Amino acid sequence: VFASGFSMEDEETGEFLLPCRLCSERCFKNRSKHKNRECYNGCAYFFKIMLGDYAEKLRVPPAFVPKLTIEVGENVVLQGPSGEEWVVKLWGTDKKLEFSHGWENFVHHHGIEFGDFLVFKYICESNFKVRIFGRNGCVKNITVCEHKKINTDGERMDGKEFIDLVSEECNVDAKVMSQNQRRKAEPFSH
Repeated sequence: VFASGFSMEDEETGEFLLPCRLCSERCFKNRSKHKNRECYNGCAYFFKIMLGDYAEKLRVPPAFVPKLTIEVGENVVLQGPSGEEWVVKLWGTDKKLEFSHGWENFVHHHGIEFGDFLVFKYICESNFKVRIFGRNGCVKNITVCEHKKINTDGERMDGKEFIDLVSEECNVDAKVMSQNQRRKAEPFSH
């Protein structure tokens, strides 16, 4: 065990866990470079309700911007509910940032609709974990891919099979579709 200065909460058990040495060192390096060290505590959260022009870009709450350790114009990685990663551009000014190029692919692929509720967990550097809830307050039923990464053009960096994530009464069960029901992932196109 080592002194990390912060811990993370396990989403399933609610227990507080210490990060591994590599994560701790990386976060400490970011923390020391961060403009406002008091606001950076390892992990931070914000939520957004999908209203207005959410499908093409999504504005990061202005109060959250000081917590970021990345620069405008850099790519960020959004990890969806399945664990797959989507590369999205962070664009705007120092005070007004938004997820732009690549965001529309994330929205399309996850079936995000008007009124959905997204929770963003900022982990370190340029990584966010995203939870998606429908208007009913439950985790959404989402068809997602098992592949590792999607670039900003919506192209999969390695194509694999689909799995279904099924939500019943807010309890999420992952069901792998039978061999004959699987279909190949197709990149999003306009």
